[in-house]
Amino acid sequence: MICRHQPRAPAATALKAGVGGVIGIAFVAWLSHQSGTPWLMPPLGATSVLLFSAPNAPFAQPANVIGGYVLSTVIGLAVAAILPTQWWSLGLAVGLAIAAMHLCRVIRPPAGAAPLIVLLARPGWDFVFFPVLAGSSALLLCALAVQHLPPRTTYPLPLPKGPRGLPIAPIPASAAPALAGSILGHPAAPADTQVAVDIDRHD
Repeated sequence: MICRHQPRAPAATALKAGVGGVIGIAFVAWLSHQSGTPWLMPPLGATSVLLFSAPNAPFAQPANVIGGYVLSTVIGLAVAAILPTQWWSLGLAVGLAIAAMHLCRVIRPPAGAAPLIVLLARPGWDFVFFPVLAGSSALLLCALAVQHLPPRTTYPLPLPKGPRGLPIAPIPASAAPALAGSILGHPAAPADTQVAVDIDRHD
């Protein structure tokens, strides 16, 4: 239970992550102070951990940062528009946000807090833009800059390439068994396997 599965990180990597957190949150807070408009919200603290400590994680990619926050916030506002703030509506809003992020492939763990903030604080629809969209975008820009500092990290993750240099198209698991045999010349793959096929328009 107390075993740490996280691998040991070099001191330079840990220091860079900490510096990134300082720069990112301070920058967003400075924007709030200078503009008199809220850019900062508590979930961005958790977002900074992922952006600066785990930039290679799927949850830390730009589409997840922006898409996860905006989607979860919109769902929270929609629930707040038709339901009172009760224990069951709080759970419903978070559950709907999780399911939507799964379906849209923009899972963002800190974004699960957005529906709770919305139902508890009851902001207007402008909350989607400030602080959610503006704050997450500003923090993302900081991450893009910080990850270019040594030790340099490739961020965001590049799109995987096939043998011909073309983007790999992921095949849904449901279609993998048939495609594995007919296209790749191997026995059908298990139903829970994804097959990546490099498709050329001249094929």
